[in-house]
Amino acid sequence: MTTREALAIGSDTKPPVLFRGDYNMWRDRFLDFIDRQDLGEYIRLSLKEGPKVFTEEKPAQPDSDPPVAAHTVLKKFEDMTVEEKNRHKADKLAKSFMLLGLPNDIYFTIDSHNSTGKEMWDQIEKQMLGTSVGTQMKVTNIIKRYEQFKAREEEKLDETYERFCNLLNELRKNGITKTKIENNVKFLTNLQPVWKIYSNSVFQNKSLADIDIHVVYEILKQSQDDVQDALDAKVKSEKEKADTLALMADKRGKQVVHRSRARSDSSDTPEVSSDSDLFKGDKLVSWASKKQNCVSLSTAEAEYVAAASCCSQIIWMRTQLRDYGFKFDKIPIYCDSKSAIAISCNPVQHTKTKHIDIRYHFINDHVEKGTIELYFVNTEFQLADLFTKALDEKRFNFLITKLGMRTLKN
Repeated sequence: MTTREALAIGSDTKPPVLFRGDYNMWRDRFLDFIDRQDLGEYIRLSLKEGPKVFTEEKPAQPDSDPPVAAHTVLKKFEDMTVEEKNRHKADKLAKSFMLLGLPNDIYFTIDSHNSTGKEMWDQIEKQMLGTSVGTQMKVTNIIKRYEQFKAREEEKLDETYERFCNLLNELRKNGITKTKIENNVKFLTNLQPVWKIYSNSVFQNKSLADIDIHVVYEILKQSQDDVQDALDAKVKSEKEKADTLALMADKRGKQVVHRSRARSDSSDTPEVSSDSDLFKGDKLVSWASKKQNCVSLSTAEAEYVAAASCCSQIIWMRTQLRDYGFKFDKIPIYCDSKSAIAISCNPVQHTKTKHIDIRYHFINDHVEKGTIELYFVNTEFQLADLFTKALDEKRFNFLITKLGMRTLKN
């Protein structure tokens, strides 16, 4: 059962909700709900006859100054009989129950403040059963829903198709017809992005003016397995990204974190710059961009040298913190080069790395001792890119946010 169906049915404590086009069914359900209430009989009378005014006769007082003739006054609530009190309460309860069952688009068209329960009941009936204003509002609402129709997030093709067909049926019931090409274009252009390639195929290979929406659906349905595979891959990718961010947040919450990045300044020189930023917890405390004073023969070597430079910064920071009684081990360094991480974690010197200056190899000792830990991070989450690349505004603002920085405005 959908949420809308549950609201439309109601319960013993909550009245059914009125949706446009469902008035007759709502009316029966609402009256059934009223009958189940303690004062149901009196509420029905209030909806049928309106609130009842209870009065009492006051006798003449000829001896008073001035003399008072016999007259009629409204009876006070405390002077009413039990039945009169119940009838008095019924009108307020009727209004309260109706307001609970009206969605906002109908509620705003009803004068609930200055109306009795019966007057509200009549207003709703007139709007829902064909007065010129009610019909116009109903048609306008359907047209608006058609114009704004769009596949919902994570909605399957058959669910989108069913919603669209229901909307077309409502249009037809109200005398509004759309051409085949209008419906087909509306449906194809408002599916989820993953369907775009298949929608374009239908645009290119079929005459949308000659086939109806049901044929379009059957054509798309043949590719549903491929689309589901693509959606599963997307979910898996997002999960991997979330896991990466969670690991980074956990590490940053506990220790000093360093990020390293290497870049070539120009295509005319083999010299490379090392760029890094250092956090304590989630606070950025240091960042640097420095040209390497050695020549690297590959990107992996440049990243390795950058990681070693980061390591030296971490060791210095660790020493300073130790003087204040803070001890850190297994400090994470995030690097976006798996090759550089492999070189750092391999204590055996190979022919391809022997030419690297010996001072950069001390990172191997600290990895082996457990002073630092190297983690691979996708380029998408490499915050040091802020210092190494010319970025578009969206990417730049994303990295600024992740660095914990903000722009102070006047």
